[in-house]
Amino acid sequence: MFTHLRFAVRQLAKSPSFAAVALLTLALGIAGNVVIFSIFNALYLRPLPFKEPERLVNLDEVAPKWNLEYTGLSYDDLVEWQKQNQTFDGMAAWNDASFNLGYQGQAARVKGLSVTHELFQVLGVRPLIGRVFLEEEDRPGQGNVVLLSHKIWQRQWGGDPAVLGKTVTIDAVSHTIVGVLPPNLGPLSYADLVVPAALNANGGQGWYLDGVGRLKPGASLEQARQDLTRIHKAMIPTRQVNDITSPRLTPLQERLLGDYRTATYVLMGAVGMVWVIACANVAGLMLARGLSRNREISIRLALGATRAAVVRQVLTESLLLAACGGVAGVLIGELCLNALAHSLPDQFPAWISFDVDRRFVAFYLLTTFVTAALFGLIPALKMVANASVQGALQTTSARTTGSTGQRRSLNSLVVGEIALALILLINAGLLLKAFREVQRVNAGFRAENVLTYKISLPEAKYTNLMVTTFFEEHLGQIRALPGVKAASAVSIVPFGGHSGVFFEAEGAPPKAKDAPDPVVLRLFAFPGYNEAMGLTLVSGRFLGETETQPAGRFSAVVNETFAKAAWPGQDAVGKRLRYPSPTAPWMTVIGVVRDIKHYGFDQPVRPCVFLPYHLQPGNEMTLAIRTQGDPHSLQSAIHGIVARQDPALPLFEEQTMTERVQTSLWLRRSYSWLFGLFAAIALSLCLGGIYGVISYTVSQRTSEIGIRIALGAQTWDVQRMVLQHGARLAGLGIGVGLLSSLAVAQAMRSILVGVSPTDFTIYLGVSALLGIISLFACASPTRRAAKVDPMVALRCD
Repeated sequence: MFTHLRFAVRQLAKSPSFAAVALLTLALGIAGNVVIFSIFNALYLRPLPFKEPERLVNLDEVAPKWNLEYTGLSYDDLVEWQKQNQTFDGMAAWNDASFNLGYQGQAARVKGLSVTHELFQVLGVRPLIGRVFLEEEDRPGQGNVVLLSHKIWQRQWGGDPAVLGKTVTIDAVSHTIVGVLPPNLGPLSYADLVVPAALNANGGQGWYLDGVGRLKPGASLEQARQDLTRIHKAMIPTRQVNDITSPRLTPLQERLLGDYRTATYVLMGAVGMVWVIACANVAGLMLARGLSRNREISIRLALGATRAAVVRQVLTESLLLAACGGVAGVLIGELCLNALAHSLPDQFPAWISFDVDRRFVAFYLLTTFVTAALFGLIPALKMVANASVQGALQTTSARTTGSTGQRRSLNSLVVGEIALALILLINAGLLLKAFREVQRVNAGFRAENVLTYKISLPEAKYTNLMVTTFFEEHLGQIRALPGVKAASAVSIVPFGGHSGVFFEAEGAPPKAKDAPDPVVLRLFAFPGYNEAMGLTLVSGRFLGETETQPAGRFSAVVNETFAKAAWPGQDAVGKRLRYPSPTAPWMTVIGVVRDIKHYGFDQPVRPCVFLPYHLQPGNEMTLAIRTQGDPHSLQSAIHGIVARQDPALPLFEEQTMTERVQTSLWLRRSYSWLFGLFAAIALSLCLGGIYGVISYTVSQRTSEIGIRIALGAQTWDVQRMVLQHGARLAGLGIGVGLLSSLAVAQAMRSILVGVSPTDFTIYLGVSALLGIISLFACASPTRRAAKVDPMVALRCD
């Protein structure tokens, strides 16, 4: 083995250019695989840090009639599921929250959770110190206790165990610290504070919880689904809404990370193609180099070496190249991963890390050996098959022409590279065009020069009247600042979340029993929100100062989607709507606004109703400030205004709307441009392969070219011969690639928003570009062929 290795090192040292090109090619191919596998490993292969995570199931509900794939979990349903199920060892729920934390005279906004007391038992989590919640503390008004996360315990209390029993102020209410949680809680790690949910059963029909259950040993997901469906439907006589909703069960890890699955698979396919192209490229180099070693191998066979020993020697060279390329690829991949990790937005799960683990090591070793086999085995077998003892005794020229089989193998590799490169280029073009189309979508608002931030007023400290007064005074002071063009507040800004209810529209066409009844997005807004957010009025007017008075509070503004569904072909202004209850007051529509892409540029629009804030004052509001210049320049003044109003109130989620827009597009932008990057790498590798094969062909046909020139062939005749060979390879590769691209694009249809998978301009443009560049790669070998000196070419060794 060591003899083979030393000889491999000497052989590669004799051809430094070949070794450098091969190493760079392999490094690029392996680096891409390292990046994407690390992402896939972190998202889907690394188990959640809980006891037997494979038994954990996300508990949710689905309502097709409401056009909701996930509704959230109702607490009333959870209670009955807990009582009657036969397939779970335990069930629990939690709800994302954020709190105003007061401690030692400082105020901060922190992320948190409100959880049912069973959660930690279901997850198999024990506190680092102290205890978790007791059942009696998980009741309304019974226990003002709190658990600290490990990170806030270290940050605020320096890891002091004496923190147990101390009190902190959460939303103006004193809470006692009863425990500290361990450092790694996976998807719950973002929370600084955890409080009991303290929910009331039969307290309404809200669907807002995240549920989790632990399956009994041996119970399957399908058995659990049938079990809960049985319970759910049995509740219909007393809870009619359960005829619309149904249990939705998903493995917990899949539910938490489902948004990234499609993008990850798309990138894995792309980087896999790059890897195959890289291997094909190096295989072509090895094969071409092997043809020049025929005499060497023949001599070794003549001296008694076995064919198996020669194959082992060539494979050792391949393995050495793959190992060196793998090390370089891992280093490049790690640099790319570090850059990627630092560019991830807040939406990316903070508990996901790209650390090296045993799966990564196994993947690296497997990739190295498979790479060596892919680009080393075929050339090795070809070398041995074409070598012979007689060949060692024959006088060979410096321009020995390879066999037809060898040339066919080289040509096949190049055709395959071109086809794969075309698939990547076409689909990269489709993805980038889809991203551009998404950016061009009319969002229904103007994002430029708008600053947004949230303020949450503690219910224990502020009554409804005080809440209304606070926000009115705050907006009055903001509007007085220099550079402010408009200021308002709304319950939820675009991309900021969801609050869904139902409305009954007076005079709307009757709906069939099974007809869809989509949930309506409900927003509470202060006067001037249309100006602050740059909404477009289609008809009527927006909520104004008259809606702050009792007579005007029962007014509403609807979007186009609501108006068309409720009153098709009619003017919605003057129509009435109400909550679906005979005792609910009617509200008059005073305006219609253009649809807003509230959930994302590539997401469907829901019916939407704007109501006056004074109709139902909320403690948490998002402020929207439109400025003449840079919105960030007002932040200091805004902080001063809030500090004067209430020093204990922190501002949070301070972002411009432009930043919100960019954040909403980060996933699509990331995988579109990464796919494009891999396509560009594939193109460069492909062109290198074309250049190498055509150059090799010219070098092998030097004698033939010399004879043609000696017999009167013109320069153009020689150039045409070489170009035709390159054109045939490019044409075959493009043909195969076009057919394959159609199938791949169809598989990616779900993410090609606004673009047809058979977009003619992309297919034609990319094919033409690849054809032109392929011919350009043939230019240098073509010129070299035309300059062959017949006397030199015909001279014997």
